[in-house]
Amino acid sequence: MSSQPVISVIIPAHNAAEYLEEAVVSVLQQTYQGFEIIIVNHNSSDGTGIVAARLSQLDRRIRVFTLESSGSAAHSRNFGIRQANCEYVAFLDADDLWRKEKLWHQIEYYAEHPSASFIYSASLTFGSVSPFSPLYEVLPLPWKAAYSHEDLLRGNPVTCSSVLAKKQLIEEAGMFDENPENKAEDYDLWLKLSRLSPPFFLPEILVDYRIHPQQFSGRDNTRADRLEYIRKKWGISAVYHASYRSNPFLRTARSLVHHGAVFLYKAGIVTYK
Repeated sequence: MSSQPVISVIIPAHNAAEYLEEAVVSVLQQTYQGFEIIIVNHNSSDGTGIVAARLSQLDRRIRVFTLESSGSAAHSRNFGIRQANCEYVAFLDADDLWRKEKLWHQIEYYAEHPSASFIYSASLTFGSVSPFSPLYEVLPLPWKAAYSHEDLLRGNPVTCSSVLAKKQLIEEAGMFDENPENKAEDYDLWLKLSRLSPPFFLPEILVDYRIHPQQFSGRDNTRADRLEYIRKKWGISAVYHASYRSNPFLRTARSLVHHGAVFLYKAGIVTYK
């Protein structure tokens, strides 16, 4: 175990009592141990605070903060960033999981690509999703990975829980936009960071992105609304297509594409650009 943490792991948690412990354990089981964990319990009413307090007794690297006022995930993440003591910041949603090599691979490749604005990996959905569900997906598809600001303007292939970035650069970019109309604050930050320097894509599945009934990001109208705000703010023309969800042929074809992408990642066929 590293005596001096290098990475601050920010976990915003709102009514996440059911999933929080599993998320934290996925961090504690990392092969790279030079981290601290900052849990930001934001106005929860389901016992999240109790779970967080118990977890903080398991490892001295876990710190818990409670925000009583209502607010957004952007506010929770910004609060966590301000508490961070480390050079690097990694984000993990309280319902997602990291695979054991996640931090090790990312800190290793940051050493090789120090100019990257942020490093992200591929992620795979799990939970309330079957292998042939319209919500089964790997992000990004290998041919849709973003390597520049221009790539990101065409769409967001980045899962928030996959990102590692330098704290100083996040602050320089202006942190997360806390405008209540901005429901895509993560995408917005990637766009701001990528204007400073290009991102780096690590082509391995290192994050498991949970699908469950309580979340909003998987709903078509929510995704469309999220994209609409970004379109107006950044002046981009990207659109969200959900027609495949009601068309059995398109849904099957899409599922086969994502299964093929998972195979490419696992076989190590996807290489660095």
